[in-house]
Amino acid sequence: MSRYWGLSKRATAILFAVVIALGVGIAALTQSDGSSAPRSSPHALWAFGFVTLRFDPHQPAAPKRLEEQGFGSVLGVPGRVYLYEQLSGRVGQLDPETNRVDDLGQVPAGEAPADDALPALAARGGDLWLVNRPGVLYRFDRAKGDGTGEVQLRAGSASPDAAGTTAVVPVAGGIVAVDSTTTGTTVSRVDAGTAKVARQVPLTTATGPVVKVRGVATAGSTVWVVTDDETIGLDATTLAVRRTFPVAAGLSPLRGAEVAGGGLFSIAANGSALVRTDLASGATRTVVQLLPTAPAQFRLPAALAAGDGTVWAMVQRGADANAHDVRIAGWNVRTGRPTTAIELPSSAYIGAITLS
Repeated sequence: MSRYWGLSKRATAILFAVVIALGVGIAALTQSDGSSAPRSSPHALWAFGFVTLRFDPHQPAAPKRLEEQGFGSVLGVPGRVYLYEQLSGRVGQLDPETNRVDDLGQVPAGEAPADDALPALAARGGDLWLVNRPGVLYRFDRAKGDGTGEVQLRAGSASPDAAGTTAVVPVAGGIVAVDSTTTGTTVSRVDAGTAKVARQVPLTTATGPVVKVRGVATAGSTVWVVTDDETIGLDATTLAVRRTFPVAAGLSPLRGAEVAGGGLFSIAANGSALVRTDLASGATRTVVQLLPTAPAQFRLPAALAAGDGTVWAMVQRGADANAHDVRIAGWNVRTGRPTTAIELPSSAYIGAITLS
């Protein structure tokens, strides 16, 4: 899944000042793992912020600190992590075997995503599909190292809304983009060969038009969309609504979406719980209590990542807006047991996680 952890210049300056004033470092927590180190396993749990940390998913207590820094939205796939900085248009990759970050190329500068819980990158074949700004995608050819033109999702709108959110996920034969504005949401299927919108429909359920999208994930022939009130299953080809499940009382708002082991996982109850919705019955239950009590509001950034039989969640630990201590904890879908929790200090300013 992809996430964005960029900061404004002012926020960066403030946070650096806090770190320097406190004299808080990450060196005691980690081992350095520079690019000259022996080749590593391609499988890892990654945390991105002021530092880039690598964890063994099976023994997460001893992270390694990379000498090279990640950037922008991140997307982990087996054996690779892709990175995309919307504000500059920079596209790169992290090789887990060498721990090197390399530039792949450039697309036109865009806008930082409004919601870091929504996937802003999708990998399909030799291409990356990038959310450049709300309503606009770019197809990036990894072999050529450049974008092959933009895809306008709001081209037919009488009054395009510059605001909103856009999420993108891969499906058979193309990608599906879920695009929300202040008035509603459309779902578009983009053909992988032509990079053109092949089908576009408004997202409406029995409760009415969908305005706020909180998470998007895909599994087989179904695209799952998480909203404040419902979890919606769409046919990946026709985009017709197949299933709808109401969000259980006390869990809204949900954030993020990952599918694993027959369930859809989201962060719920203002960041205090990792929940699983059974994709057959729609029943939702808490599988990991991330925080002892539910905060008064959902603090961002928060993130989800899934792979190798485990779903990981990252949440902010405290209510102080100037503190960024995070907790990362997972659920093993094979054993039905939680993982050991990882605690990271505010000085690391971790804003994204992913798996390679």
